[in-house]
Amino acid sequence: MTRRGLVVGGVLLATLVGARSGWAQDVEQPPTPTTARSAESGIFLPLTLGSRVGGESAYVTSMSGYDSARGSALLEGATEIHVFGPLAVRAGAVYTDAGATLKPTFGVHVQALRQDKHGVDGSVGVFYKPEGLTEGEGEVEAVFTLGRRVGRWGMFANLVYGQDPEAAERDGEVRLAALYTLGERTQAGLDTRLRFDLGSDETKRRAKLEADFDLVVGPTASWVLGPIALIAQSGMSAVRVTDLKLGMIALGGIGAAF
Repeated sequence: MTRRGLVVGGVLLATLVGARSGWAQDVEQPPTPTTARSAESGIFLPLTLGSRVGGESAYVTSMSGYDSARGSALLEGATEIHVFGPLAVRAGAVYTDAGATLKPTFGVHVQALRQDKHGVDGSVGVFYKPEGLTEGEGEVEAVFTLGRRVGRWGMFANLVYGQDPEAAERDGEVRLAALYTLGERTQAGLDTRLRFDLGSDETKRRAKLEADFDLVVGPTASWVLGPIALIAQSGMSAVRVTDLKLGMIALGGIGAAF
């Protein structure tokens, strides 16, 4: 073999080895874990509902804490299961002040918009909750969500309308959240919720000492450890019944996606 042939053969061999090495790195690079993908989508936000439906087969969350403005413990657990296409069902349990017990919550969640097609994610949900802002006996909620990711940032918004089964008491909610991806497994940001009365019977509301508005705002973060996400939020809480009360809120919990 001539010297020129040896040089050409060496170049070809080096090229093949480099290509094979690059291909192996692409194949062996682990995908983003399921729970981490869900965290990026806002699934584990304590207050704001994420806009993605069906990104995973199912997810579960459990949050608990204390609200000093209300002087009440907080506890809520939920699971959302993807049924088919844009449809998921949601069920869980919520701690209520009335009777200090856990009561069921359930509903459906439907994807309406996808960022890759429409520029934003959007969804609609209809849920039963055992207690609302002014509806101590329970309410039906309609939730409209929007979400969008831009680079490391995720932005989320909810508009909520709730009323009791007799339509005698009504409330609205605005929830806003922003998340920043610090790393593959870490999200940090801000989560807020404002609830306000929408024309409930004033005499009935005052007799039951029900609030006419409440506000929760504060930083939140999640850390993914294997299949589990650790979730935390703390911040300010405000509620007005007859007088305005200010306090602190602290929440902690876990989540997982499958």
